[in-house]
Amino acid sequence: PPEKFARVYARCRALGLHLVAHAGEEGPPAYIRSALDVLHAERIDHGVRCVEDPALVERLARERVPLTVCPLSNVKLCVFPSLAQHNLPALLDAGLCATVNSDDPAYFGGYVTDNYLQTFAALPQLGPRQAWQLVSQGLALLVDVRTAEERKFVGHVPGSAHVPWATGTALARNPRFVRELAALLAKQPQPAIALNEAGASTSPDALF
Repeated sequence: PPEKFARVYARCRALGLHLVAHAGEEGPPAYIRSALDVLHAERIDHGVRCVEDPALVERLARERVPLTVCPLSNVKLCVFPSLAQHNLPALLDAGLCATVNSDDPAYFGGYVTDNYLQTFAALPQLGPRQAWQLVSQGLALLVDVRTAEERKFVGHVPGSAHVPWATGTALARNPRFVRELAALLAKQPQPAIALNEAGASTSPDALF
């Protein structure tokens, strides 16, 4: 239970560290609530069992709490019998900030790309719109969890990132980049996109 780690998380919070917690994969939805309320987690790793608690789903959507979903891991740990029965589409339909990730790739059999491709192959209801949603939410999370000072520091550490964080921010907000990657994942023709004068779409609907 998350309560057992309250003192450790309190110390980390006092040190200014970002707080994340594994919850709601094999454990019940109540663990997600405790991670948010007791540990003050900013991000929930996994969180797929939140759908068992409609009020919790509403809260996660309202507060835009990121869920780092790891489909291959979920199947290996028998949270779902198969990828075809994964609830990722339901998470997205509920408006949750879900992302696709890898979880101990060597053990669970796949890096991030494998998780994307195998999940999309197993779930035909995931199309270009869902690909765009997952990719854009994942890129935004990659940037937003860091403070301005951390971004500046990381950008000057050799090998710490393939692109400066400023570029990462631009990619996350660049509809053309997200559109092309989403189309690749969904194996669909690239949809038309309407750009405003600043070169950005005014809404995700402009992508489809």
